[in-house]
Amino acid sequence: MANLAKQVTGTLPWYREISADSWRVLRFSGLAWTFDVYDSFMLSLTIPALTVAFQLTKADAGAIGSILAAGLIVGGHRLRLDRRPHRPGALAADLRV
Repeated sequence: MANLAKQVTGTLPWYREISADSWRVLRFSGLAWTFDVYDSFMLSLTIPALTVAFQLTKADAGAIGSILAAGLIVGGHRLRLDRRPHRPGALAADLRV
C-alpha cells in the first residue's frame, strides 16, 4: 500500500516528512497530556468516595465535578497567561464566550 501511495504521489508518506525535533515535541506533548488526563481521571474517581464519606448529595457531587472542570480550564489558561503577562484580560474574555 505504501508503494502504491509513493507511485501515485511521487512523495514520501506524511510521517516520513516530519523532522526528528517535531517527533520529539509530539512525544513530549502526548506524555504531558497523558499525565493531565490521568490527574483528572483520578480526581473524578474520588467523587463517589467523597459522597459516601461526607454524606454529600448528588448536587454536591456534581458541583465538585464542575469545579474540577473549571479548574482544568483556568489552569490551562494560566499556563498561557504565564507566557504572555501583558494580556491579563485574556481569561475573562474567553470565559465570556
